[in-house]
Amino acid sequence: MPISLLDINDIGLTVFSGKEAALVSPGFACMDEGTAYFGVQGEARVKLLPTNSEYHFWDRLSMDALDQPTAMGRSYADLAYGHLASMAAELDGMPELLVAVPADLERDQLALLLGMLQRLKWPVAAVADAAMLACRNFAQGRKLYHLESHLHRTVLTELDQGDQLRLKASSTTREIGLMRLREAWSDTISRLFVRATRFDPHHDAAIEQQLYDRINPWLAQLVEESEIEIDLVRDESRFATWLDRDSVVKAAAPQYRLLIEFLREQLPVNQPVCLELGPRIAGLPGLLPLLEELPDCITRIGQATAMYDSAVEVAAALAGNGDQVPYVNSKAWFSLIEAQKHDSALHDYQRQAPTHVLFRARAHALAAPGLSIGNEQTTDQHHLAIDDGVTGIKPVHCRLLCDSGQVFLDNEGGGPVRLNGKLLGERAAVGVGDKISLGNPETELLLISIAGDDHGS
Repeated sequence: MPISLLDINDIGLTVFSGKEAALVSPGFACMDEGTAYFGVQGEARVKLLPTNSEYHFWDRLSMDALDQPTAMGRSYADLAYGHLASMAAELDGMPELLVAVPADLERDQLALLLGMLQRLKWPVAAVADAAMLACRNFAQGRKLYHLESHLHRTVLTELDQGDQLRLKASSTTREIGLMRLREAWSDTISRLFVRATRFDPHHDAAIEQQLYDRINPWLAQLVEESEIEIDLVRDESRFATWLDRDSVVKAAAPQYRLLIEFLREQLPVNQPVCLELGPRIAGLPGLLPLLEELPDCITRIGQATAMYDSAVEVAAALAGNGDQVPYVNSKAWFSLIEAQKHDSALHDYQRQAPTHVLFRARAHALAAPGLSIGNEQTTDQHHLAIDDGVTGIKPVHCRLLCDSGQVFLDNEGGGPVRLNGKLLGERAAVGVGDKISLGNPETELLLISIAGDDHGS
């Protein structure tokens, strides 16, 4: 049976069986009328029953007693075990795991985690550093760092790029985590409802839970729209107001400033840096432009399947190593699995960077700092104008950025952009052969390389 990956991040502990997530279970627990609820069901009660809820147990994983011991358990470890047990019950069988853990997980916490999995009779092939698994693209000429958020903290991991990719060091800030951001967004949205309807969601537990549950869907809508109508329902009454993207970013600004200060303190001075973002922090609205202002730092969003692909490779390399559960903090850049799959030992980071964009049989050169794409009509050689009846395109819809031999597609305008058929988040590295699609009817641009030409850096 193929290896499965368990990613320990309390925003959502995730089991990958193949490239798709088989189960995502956030780190919440709640006791409701004598029944313990974990994961999604626990989070669905966090505002309804705040005194019966706990969501720090992964962050504080230990045998320390809870502030308010309950029938769910007396220690943080008891709740973590209950959470894992609930996940095992949801899965179809208990596949062998490679467990991905953050770099700041302490040794005694790792021992507790392995003990809980052993008690559940959940087989573990290895434990590996999550950032090391997530990073698959070489950062040529730059120091490589990985950044990911959790419910109550954010972890920065430095990785050494040699013949192997190796965990080097990590640092943690508790000034920013997803729960603080959710509270800030909840407060902002509540004020909007009060201003528009005189109804305060914080005065009704059921409505406050409803608001909390809808924050993520609303944020997802704001990826493609600058303003949306939002509503809450109590009995037969509907309360509605408008939420715009700028208000969401403004609410998060104090936390974002603390994160930028932390990064300025931790990242090296006068050295080029590549900061790879994990999927959770990459999805925070309005953060990426602030990260791009860090001196001599480029940001990139990790591949969605990177951790699972790396887990398969690490498990294959460890096959036959006996019953001991190893801790893996390094991996080879080159993969026999990828070589067999693609008939090449080259990884994505070695894809050739494009020199031109092909649009309607004309090649447009890519030269530093890059090329903007939109419907603005200008003679600027760094702008590619899309017209001829194509709608749904902004004056500057997206931008191709040239940096240190790499090219990145940046969704600067915030409108829908597809890269190889998939909706682009905020930024992605691109290579020769990639296709950019935008507008209505959908217009396609092809990234190409013309021999003897260089896009600049």
